[in-house]
Amino acid sequence: MKYESLQIVLNLDGRGFYWDAYNPIHLDGLIGYAVGCEQGLKEIESDDEPDEYELPLKKWNINGVWGWHASALITPEINDDLISIQFYRKKFRENKINSTSGTIDLKGGVYREYNVPLPLLYCDKLNSYAFGNKDEIYRLLKTYIKAIGKKRKSRVLDIEINSIAEDFSCIMGNKIMRHLPKEDGTRFIRPRPPYWNNYGRVNCCDVGIEAGKDYKFC
Repeated sequence: MKYESLQIVLNLDGRGFYWDAYNPIHLDGLIGYAVGCEQGLKEIESDDEPDEYELPLKKWNINGVWGWHASALITPEINDDLISIQFYRKKFRENKINSTSGTIDLKGGVYREYNVPLPLLYCDKLNSYAFGNKDEIYRLLKTYIKAIGKKRKSRVLDIEINSIAEDFSCIMGNKIMRHLPKEDGTRFIRPRPPYWNNYGRVNCCDVGIEAGKDYKFC
């Protein structure tokens, strides 16, 4: 399988998506989901060991910890005009009470109520970088990634994928482009998909910090 440096652009419908600067969507997370759809996603709990799918990406290895050459999705320069606050709400309907049994707990479980403020980012493009197989990445994203963000709020209209001269999947200039292992990193997460899972978590750095001399890939 041929690998090369790539730029991937997701063209969105512009309706906005729920955006968290501290937990950015990673391109390999989308590709991993797509591969899982083809191979059969299994329902697991957050502490269960997940299946490790082979992705059409080159692997990196830092001091025995490995992951995929794929950046986080890069948002446009943020200003107040691009963000609004919407509330993610869930409320128990009192007219459904006769169809339930047992004690109804509104603070936890299936009947838990929500009223959470979330930032909604309005943009029509998300940029990302990878070192992998161009045709297979395009096929997977085009086939399985129809929308992104919490509740799949923003539809993906089209995907552009271009060959480029340099690999920016992990570092661009002196900026970190994805979560990478770092002994004194402030994030305790998995270094590869599924990122929500707790199994195999390590200390990682935030996206966007200066790389310095900490990172040597093999």
